Amino acid sequence: MRKQIAITIVAVTAWASIASGQHRRRTLQDDNAVVERQQARLRAEAQAEAQAAAQAAAQAKRYKDLAAANAAAGAAQAQQDAINSTNIVAKQSAAREKALKLNQEQAAKGDAYGLLRMGERYRDGDGVPKDTNKAREYFVKAVDAGSPTAADALARLNRASPNLNQASTNSPAKP
Repeated sequence: MRKQIAITIVAVTAWASIASGQHRRRTLQDDNAVVERQQARLRAEAQAEAQAAAQAAAQAKRYKDLAAANAAAGAAQAQQDAINSTNIVAKQSAAREKALKLNQEQAAKGDAYGLLRMGERYRDGDGVPKDTNKAREYFVKAVDAGSPTAADALARLNRASPNLNQASTNSPAKP
């Protein structure tokens, strides 16, 4: 029986040794699987971070390109605005000159409105040098042509500057 116990002990020891080795092998395999999963996860995280960095760089480039495009568009718009502004000023200037010429022609013909406008132009310095005496002369001629507006303008001008040469007003000249 001793022999049988000894054989049993040897068998149990051998089985324990085999089981222990298998357990160690399984544990190593499990550990290796865990390490491989962790490495795979870390590779995936690194790849995701690299993709995110590439996307951020691409977006930054798009923003930079967009900012450059906006700056160029803004400069082009400013240039166009300057051209448009110059064109508008030129057109307005041409319109003022045309209106002045028309007012002068009407005044030369004795038209009440043309005379009134020329008086206002000389009073205000609009397209002609400011000259209150010439303004008064045109207002008097416009009043003589029948313009009640010119009479009001002449009265206001006389109140504003009573000491100017009033020899050209409607009142008869004093000897």
